[in-house]
Amino acid sequence: MIKTEEEEFVSEEGEEQVEEGEEQVEEGEEQVEEGEEQAEEWAKEDKKQSKEEQAKEGEEKDVCLPPYSPFLNPIEEFFSSWRWKVYDRQPYTRENLLRAMDLACDDVAVEAFQGWVWHARAFFPRCLAMDNIACDVDEVLWPDPARRDDAP
Repeated sequence: MIKTEEEEFVSEEGEEQVEEGEEQVEEGEEQVEEGEEQAEEWAKEDKKQSKEEQAKEGEEKDVCLPPYSPFLNPIEEFFSSWRWKVYDRQPYTRENLLRAMDLACDDVAVEAFQGWVWHARAFFPRCLAMDNIACDVDEVLWPDPARRDDAP
């Protein structure tokens, strides 16, 4: 196929525009990389400054968390209650299991959630004091810490 002068000019001009576009994309990518590097530097500086400021003010301190206590976690209490409600429905097939899981959600009362949150909040002062809290059921059954199985 023979191209006219006008078609050759248009194709050359188009190629030049493509090259210019590619150069602009490369420049843009370089700018993005520079911006990301600058943002990382600023984040490091900011983090360093905030740590230094906290250290000066005496606010920074290491806090060790107590052992995990599922009985103080309301969602763990929900899962335990919900699991037994599903089990009570005796789901033996997959469809029945999914339906039982859905229905069991309605069986867990809102008041139960409120009770679990209230229960956990009652232990916050002891947790902050780093007391050894294994389970409050143990405290009820064995008020004397020396007789508890979990006593150190």
